[in-house]
Amino acid sequence: MPLSRHWRRADLVYIQTVLMHIHTAVSHFLGLANMVNTANKFVLLMENQQCHNFVRDIDNLWNGGHFDWDDMHMYRLDRSTAARTILLSKTPQDYPVLTSDAQIRDGLKPSQRRLRRANEDSDRGLFGEPLGSSLGRVQLR
Repeated sequence: MPLSRHWRRADLVYIQTVLMHIHTAVSHFLGLANMVNTANKFVLLMENQQCHNFVRDIDNLWNGGHFDWDDMHMYRLDRSTAARTILLSKTPQDYPVLTSDAQIRDGLKPSQRRLRRANEDSDRGLFGEPLGSSLGRVQLR
């Protein structure tokens, strides 16, 4: 379901190995948008980074206006247990900035099947008008 304004918000929204299993239509996009829009400060994603193009999809959702946040920063966090996570934050943090899926996948053994499916899933998205774009705007006189 799309986000309801009546749902409670949390400072941190955390998800682990859930979105990686969702490959129906655009459901993982809706899940990402709902997570960000229910978070006051942070979203932490611990997923198989080859199952979706998380960085690309998050960028597209952000640029398409699907997040309620005024500002968003994306970081890669690695932990000693080999956990690799994506941190989304409303404010700048002192972590390595994440800009691409190649960056989050660096050092992982590629799964061509998963990467092909991730591209197919990403290509289903229609994200709206990019931030700062004048495409499709009607000029009033």
